Amino acid sequence: MNLPPLPPPEVVSSPKQDTLVKATWEQGGTRVEEWELAAQSQPTTRLAVLMPKEARAALPDASAPLRKYPVLIALHGRGEALKSPAEGALGWAKDYDLLRALDRIKSPPLTPPDFQGFADAARLRKMNEGLAERPYAGMIVVCPYLPDLDLRQEAGMHLYGEYLVDMVLPLVRSRLPAATTAK
Repeated sequence: MNLPPLPPPEVVSSPKQDTLVKATWEQGGTRVEEWELAAQSQPTTRLAVLMPKEARAALPDASAPLRKYPVLIALHGRGEALKSPAEGALGWAKDYDLLRALDRIKSPPLTPPDFQGFADAARLRKMNEGLAERPYAGMIVVCPYLPDLDLRQEAGMHLYGEYLVDMVLPLVRSRLPAATTAK
């Protein structure tokens, strides 16, 4: 995938960290932003944030209530952990083809190629019936870089979990129209 050239960085400050938007682009109905976090207690890290295009346009500047989007944190696999943070954070967007999947789920009916042949006819029918009853309404997918943690060491996983809950989620909720409760 050829990415567009990097725009001038946008710096957003908060008491705990600075966030640099390193790149943005759109594919279909999805906007992708690459964020770099520089935190006092963390080494600089990267994350990719995928959102419906209208989520960025709907940021608070009017008195009308905003549509809030659910937030999903999608962790990549070990292959991306062995890449650079910038490349690893884009695992879902590039390696796992999530942008294409998001475009397809917004435009049913889904077909066997949408599942790369891994859905039988009954499952496909059930998915399309579900989308007909309740169309996909969008979500914010946060794809943080996950370092190659030793899964035998609980401390590293615990610290990474705290990073997600204490830094990443509050940052996403402060910058985007993100829901704060489950529906």
